[in-house]
Amino acid sequence: MDYKDLVFYQKARQVVKAINKEVQFWMKSDHEREISRQLFRSATSVGANIAEGHGRHAGLEYIHYLLIAQGSANEVDHWLNTALDCEIGNSQHLQEIIHLNNET
Repeated sequence: MDYKDLVFYQKARQVVKAINKEVQFWMKSDHEREISRQLFRSATSVGANIAEGHGRHAGLEYIHYLLIAQGSANEVDHWLNTALDCEIGNSQHLQEIIHLNNET
């Protein structure tokens, strides 16, 4: 099986696409730019670690990369909630991304 066929990898890519679409409008202030940068970086890390771990094929090393991906997904959740707390972006869209990220 190719890593691209994994459902949680596909969901991770959907999260990145949704975040990319949302943060395009977050360039009004330094803190908006910083949150968007951190959010995009952590979101892309999820899929990258799933892909890299899958390349390890099995065993503890694969699990290690999946745990890193989970940590990055938790970081995505943090930055999305920070954006909500700071009233940045579309709150309904951010809630949808949080839900999708949790599914990952």
